[in-house]
Amino acid sequence: MDRRRWFRAGWGCGGMSVTDAERLGWQRRAVAVLAGLLERAEREGLPLMDWSVPPGLSLVARPRSGRVGRSPQNRVDWQRWCAALGVRGRESTAATGTVFLSAVAEVPDPEAGPRVTVAVMTEVHPDEEAGR
Repeated sequence: MDRRRWFRAGWGCGGMSVTDAERLGWQRRAVAVLAGLLERAEREGLPLMDWSVPPGLSLVARPRSGRVGRSPQNRVDWQRWCAALGVRGRESTAATGTVFLSAVAEVPDPEAGPRVTVAVMTEVHPDEEAGR
């Protein structure tokens, strides 16, 4: 995470204080970006994801609840969102064989402010990879 994101999120501000009102404003702007992403998902038939809005200019997307880490569809859904956001993802494999998939995109804020960081992530367990 670069220094700018640390400051935006209110971490490690080196004496600068970030107010809750500022964090709420960042969340409101992230939600505006999310609304645009959901409209695009509906229009383009992108897979349903669970979204969270942490206190900063960021969004986190994971495959729909009930499938997290339990379906080979996780990889497909993750790949489709990576393609839609125009980013290449990363894979890492734990000693257990579980594959962790992650990608980060910077999406413009509709209010012409800073870009919102969108993280798309999931995991696929080894027994599911065999069926791929």
